[in-house]
Amino acid sequence: MQPDYKAIGKRVQNRRNAQKISQAELAKKISVTSPHISNIERGKTKVSLPTLMEIARALNTTLDDLVCDSLPEAKDVILGDFSDTLRSCSNQELGIISDVTKALLQSMRTRKSTEREQAYPKQGESE
Repeated sequence: MQPDYKAIGKRVQNRRNAQKISQAELAKKISVTSPHISNIERGKTKVSLPTLMEIARALNTTLDDLVCDSLPEAKDVILGDFSDTLRSCSNQELGIISDVTKALLQSMRTRKSTEREQAYPKQGESE
């Protein structure tokens, strides 16, 4: 079973962009080349664990944040943890958590859709 290197690369890219760091700056911080960072972000290379650790350090994040969803069984682990947490909740708390979760998902999906539309405008539309 292989990690999803494209998903890992996308997370690296998102964290780097959020911190307004260029690929060249990140490459310099971890002593690799800019093309290597580009290949990592596009999932074109199998990033090594030591390099991924350096990237996480340079971006002030954790390995878990970069690889968590990249492993197929991660969803099962997360769902199990979430289920354990919910078991300790009262009915009222469960209702509130359910409402908040639904609103959060709706907001995330709307934002994702809007970002996608901005990134790929329909022909004839200007940005």
